[in-house]
Amino acid sequence: MHRLLCVSLILVWLAVSGGAALAQGQKPDLSVTLRDAVNAPLGGITVIVRDQTGTRDLAHAATDARGVATFSGLTESQVRVAIAGTLPNGTRFYHMGNDATGITLLLDPPPTILDLRSETDGKIVPDPATMAAREPGIPLATDVAVVPTAPLATPIPLVQASAPAPAAAPLAAAGERAVDTNGSASEGGSWQIWFGVALLVLLIGGAIGIIVVQRRAA
Repeated sequence: MHRLLCVSLILVWLAVSGGAALAQGQKPDLSVTLRDAVNAPLGGITVIVRDQTGTRDLAHAATDARGVATFSGLTESQVRVAIAGTLPNGTRFYHMGNDATGITLLLDPPPTILDLRSETDGKIVPDPATMAAREPGIPLATDVAVVPTAPLATPIPLVQASAPAPAAAPLAAAGERAVDTNGSASEGGSWQIWFGVALLVLLIGGAIGIIVVQRRAA
């Protein structure tokens, strides 16, 4: 009887220890790491895995001293991961926008790793140090090539307007004599004037002479 009891206990121990060893040898479906804003691990924080809609809880686990919580036996390929609790200073954790019920995550072949960070105000975001993806299965790009930009065009200098041409000298009024560059009057009609005066003097003199001769003859 005692021998049978001992054999039974040995079989139970082997089954328990073997199952534990088998469980330890298996990789978890999901590993979640939570750190604060200065990259310190946050232990004792509840991590919730929900279904894709965020309305049904699938599993709960608490982070260890390293800030890590693991999940095994998850049967859904797309889940949401939410953090519940507070920071050591009492600030409550929260999610924003489309992640209000948890961060959407597509489970890859085990183990899927999700690194989260709590900001100082308690907002939970994917840790930028590891670039965890918000959208399922799409990690944030870290090595995107810089798009070349065209150099700025050199501005074309404005063409200065040429000085205005000097205004043409007004035409001489009708009847005025043209003046040369030395300021003297043109001699075009001077000799004609003097000739006319001399002719007039001769005519007057001739007339006076004729009158005198006639009076003497009378």
